[in-house]
Amino acid sequence: MAKKLPVWLWVPNVIGYLRIVLVILAISIYGIERKVGFWVCYGLSFILDAFDGKAARRLNQTSEFGAFLDVAIDIASRGLLSCRAYPVTGPLVLALEGLVFTVNHRLGKDWKAVVLESSPWIVREIFRNGFRTPLGALAVSGLFLMPAYGVVALQLPKLAGTMAWKVAGVLIFACRALCGVAEFYCLWRHCAYLVSLSANSD
Repeated sequence: MAKKLPVWLWVPNVIGYLRIVLVILAISIYGIERKVGFWVCYGLSFILDAFDGKAARRLNQTSEFGAFLDVAIDIASRGLLSCRAYPVTGPLVLALEGLVFTVNHRLGKDWKAVVLESSPWIVREIFRNGFRTPLGALAVSGLFLMPAYGVVALQLPKLAGTMAWKVAGVLIFACRALCGVAEFYCLWRHCAYLVSLSANSD
């Protein structure tokens, strides 16, 4: 019966819309410095991210649109945090993630397998088994933790001044840099593909 509903009204996608509202609300609250409310809204959005996929599988409501929406919301959520925490580099990171998403999305649902073809060892290890490898886990951790780390540092300057926090920042930055290796490889691979098309047309 659920299949008769339009795709954009399927339960997993409605959960996605709710995540968008929560993220926008979180950023709005952040602007008036209500720290607890900010993290409650953002935390709820993060928790709901774990439920949309489960709902899609349980209700048999998986769709290309849903997969696109889920990743797009993740990027937007991280991007909003990054822009708040890192006014100079945040927009650049958001642009990078958006470009990589666009490049990989055009490859279809099996984009990981396509990227893995003839890729360097470190990239294969990051992507292998759907990021379920030590390097994959580190890269994904850096991707999600770096924006939150920056926001917490702004909200709790005393904590940000401790040595433990600085060490944690170095580790998180290293993990995010590892993720960046995979991202730049995807961009390079796509650019090389476009160049090859131009060369073959001559």
